[in-house]
Amino acid sequence: MSTTLTTRIGLVLHATLVDADPFSGGVSQVRVDQFMDWANGSGTDQAALVLSREVVVPGGATVLFLLGGGSIVTALGDTVTFTSAKAIYVRNTHATRSVTLGGSLGLLAGISTVLGPGEMLLLVNPAGSAVTAQAGTVALEATAGVSVTVELVVIGS
Repeated sequence: MSTTLTTRIGLVLHATLVDADPFSGGVSQVRVDQFMDWANGSGTDQAALVLSREVVVPGGATVLFLLGGGSIVTALGDTVTFTSAKAIYVRNTHATRSVTLGGSLGLLAGISTVLGPGEMLLLVNPAGSAVTAQAGTVALEATAGVSVTVELVVIGS
């Protein structure tokens, strides 16, 4: 099956600090509106594959996604192999439990981070990091006891 992917990654952060005295006129605003628009392809600022999953990580277990191993099935039912990872988004949706994110994927190299309840992480490299069968895993680990649900999105080519 032939597919085309267009991607928009964005960060919108708006904060307003207002002085408690309504007559002081003291207001401070922060506005960050950053967007990356990528065309279909495999070069810089391009992507052709997306993995999007709601993952249930059983308590005391680790769930691995081998992006370079030919075992990833897309939302359209295609089995794909990533050769490059350009963005990863992970959000812990559990109300009280944490999940550990790690793996050998280049975007995650050297990272083992704990995402607490409701926390999220977005890592982006527009040029991409190489994915191979040996260096292309995303690992999600939950502590013993309770399963944790995580939103996972990986974009690449």
